[in-house]
Amino acid sequence: GYPIAPFPLKKLELYKLPKLKCVWDKELHSQVKFQCLHSITVSKCKSLSSLFPTPVAIHLTQLEELEINESGIVELIEKDVIVLRDVFPRLTSLKLEHLIELKCIYIGRYALRWLALKTLEGAFPNLQELKLDLSEQMEILHGHFHDGEFFYKLKVLELHHFSKVSAISTCHFVQSLTNLEKLVVCKSHLEELSIIMGAIEGPSHEQKVLLPFSRFFQHLKTLDVSCCDELSNMFTLTIAKNLVELTKLRVSNCKMLMEVIHDEGGEEGLEVTFNQLKHMELDGLTRLRCFSSFKYTLKFPLLEDVIVSGCPNMEFFSGGSIEAPKLDRVQASTKAWFWKGNLNITIQYMFEEMAMVVGVKFMQLSEFLELIGKWHSKLNSIKLSWQLESLIVDKCPSFINGIPSKLMVLLHNVRRLQVHDCELLEEIFDLEGLEVVESTRVLPSLLFLDLINLPKLGRLWNNNLQGMLRFNNLFCLNLYNCSNLRHAFAPVMVRCLANLWWIEIKECGQMEGVIAEEEGQGSAMVKITFPSLCFMTLECLPNLTSFLSGKNHTLDCPKIYSLTIARCPNMRSLTWQSL
Repeated sequence: GYPIAPFPLKKLELYKLPKLKCVWDKELHSQVKFQCLHSITVSKCKSLSSLFPTPVAIHLTQLEELEINESGIVELIEKDVIVLRDVFPRLTSLKLEHLIELKCIYIGRYALRWLALKTLEGAFPNLQELKLDLSEQMEILHGHFHDGEFFYKLKVLELHHFSKVSAISTCHFVQSLTNLEKLVVCKSHLEELSIIMGAIEGPSHEQKVLLPFSRFFQHLKTLDVSCCDELSNMFTLTIAKNLVELTKLRVSNCKMLMEVIHDEGGEEGLEVTFNQLKHMELDGLTRLRCFSSFKYTLKFPLLEDVIVSGCPNMEFFSGGSIEAPKLDRVQASTKAWFWKGNLNITIQYMFEEMAMVVGVKFMQLSEFLELIGKWHSKLNSIKLSWQLESLIVDKCPSFINGIPSKLMVLLHNVRRLQVHDCELLEEIFDLEGLEVVESTRVLPSLLFLDLINLPKLGRLWNNNLQGMLRFNNLFCLNLYNCSNLRHAFAPVMVRCLANLWWIEIKECGQMEGVIAEEEGQGSAMVKITFPSLCFMTLECLPNLTSFLSGKNHTLDCPKIYSLTIARCPNMRSLTWQSL
């Protein structure tokens, strides 16, 4: 056969070729690669239904600009048995206009990722659903979107990762979608949702121009906003009044959000009615204080389903009266519901009882300020339904111990526990008052334990019942900068660590040995066994003399694969006996 050779063509323009059906000869492409192509323009080629065979597309690695308009394109890239992933990796500009037959870019299992894309311009009069994951520099050119012809039938729009640079053009694009029914905004630069929904502030705070919302969002039925960490409030009173068709509102994991409806010009006696709203979910909003703080009346004639979870600072729902005749409960988790007669009183009760955290799966305690004060003394039976899987106890300057005994028996699902930057913490687990039977049920799912920057830590738990604890699933232990810790374990504790696979201990200035000497131990030899341990790192431990402090202890690690010991100047041996 002939050798495969790159073709030097850099720019390809096809214009007014009404009978053109094929651009690339598949047989020829097996011998010639168009790897130098930087720009492709196709215009007024009515018979061309597909532009790229898959074998051609995957070799266009230098393509930067692609423009197609007024052609018969049904799919941009032909479906093929070849798995298409990183196609057009250098594409910076994509313009698709007046392609009335276009159904898709590519029919395949994998999403196309164009990380270099900066400009997207197009008109898709029949498109009903669009999902865009925008790069930091990507911008949507809106042009004359107000004409209504470009995305006239678009009903569902998802926007991910749009940046401050692209916010204005993206917002103009959204405002042109007159038939939009579902809007999802995720992990994007937003300080106010009002920006994307049509509120434009003038040169002073008092001067504000409100666009005709009924035109832009009269059909909006679902609004889903998540992971927009700069968003401080959702929308103004005027916008709220014009969401006449909204049936579902979901806001989640927006760390800075303090209020859903915010309007400093709000007056008493005003009414806001969400005529069609049936479902509302507020989840993972750690700074949320309320739905609205102003004293106007909120009406929800059809509202039946309210979920509030992971909102520990939500003190009340509204500063004014609330009418929700069909609502009879607020859900905090799959297993916990609450109702105290009306929505405001229920939210206040949930705040006082810390009920809004029962459905949380990930908790960083420093974000739950109300919970910190109740951590050791005021937790009650409502916490029995906690579903925590990952817990970070951090920046709690008054804590002497990390996990109180009455809380330990409730954390059945916790898989990862991290304790860090608690300057007075002396022990991790407080076993005081724990019964022997209860001790066998403590943290049964724990896999990962990380202890970091704890200058007063002297032991993991007190001596009572330490031989009864069973951390049989513990997989990974990390100790870092625990400067007062002399030993990690007592020998009796090692028997409870049958599945420990990884140990890493660094920057613990007072550590003398990983395993302490057992009190009252006679002259009989005792074997300390880590049956599953594969990786161990001991680094920057200036007082460490040996792994085992006991003179009559021997160490057995039958599966050890990697052992690293560094900057331990006083280390004499892993054990007093041979390994």
